[in-house]
Amino acid sequence: MRVFCTVFFLLMAEAACFAQGQQPQQSHPSSCPPDKIACATTEGPTYQQTADWIVATLSNVAGGTDGQIQITYDHISMDGCRLTFEEEDDTGGDYRSFFSYVVPMAEAIRVDSSYLKDTHFVTLATSTTAIAQQHWDNRTNGVHEENFNDAQVFVGKPGIDFQEYTTRLQKAFVHAAALCRAQAAQQKPNEPF
Repeated sequence: MRVFCTVFFLLMAEAACFAQGQQPQQSHPSSCPPDKIACATTEGPTYQQTADWIVATLSNVAGGTDGQIQITYDHISMDGCRLTFEEEDDTGGDYRSFFSYVVPMAEAIRVDSSYLKDTHFVTLATSTTAIAQQHWDNRTNGVHEENFNDAQVFVGKPGIDFQEYTTRLQKAFVHAAALCRAQAAQQKPNEPF
C-alpha cells in the first residue's frame, strides 16, 4: 500500500505540474552542485536537442568585447559528443590571435559559469589535459598545439542578459556531458577488471 501511495503521489504531482504548464522538478542529491557532471541526470532533452540548442545559443551570445579585445566565435559544432569551436581575439591594432578547440564532452567533469567585472564565461573542465587547442597569432605566424584541462567561452554580445545565458549554457553543457558519459559507458566492454 505504501508503494502505491508513493507512486500515486508522484503521478499527481507531475500531473499538477503539467496542468500548470510547468516541468516537474528533477531530483538531484543535495550534495550535487549544478556544475558537477558525475551526478547529473540524463533525463530530459536528447543529446541532439541539447547540442542544437547549445550551438544556436553560442552563435547568438558568444563573443563580445573584453576590455580592448574583440572576441568572436565561429565554426561551432557538437558532432559525436565533441564540442568544437574557433575563437578570434582582435585588439584592433596589430595583434590578432586564433584558437581552435576540441572538447570531448564525455571527459568533462565540471562546467562553471562565472564573471569577472562585466566579463562572463562558461568554462568546461576535464580531469586530464583532454582538450585540444591550436593557437595561431600574426606575430609568431605559426601554429602551436597544446592540450589543456579547460576551455572557456566568453558570453558578452551586447543586448543580452549575460548571467541568464551563462547559467543556461552551464546547465545545457552539464546535461550534454552527462549524456555523452552515459553513451561512452555503454560502449565500453563489460569486463570485471
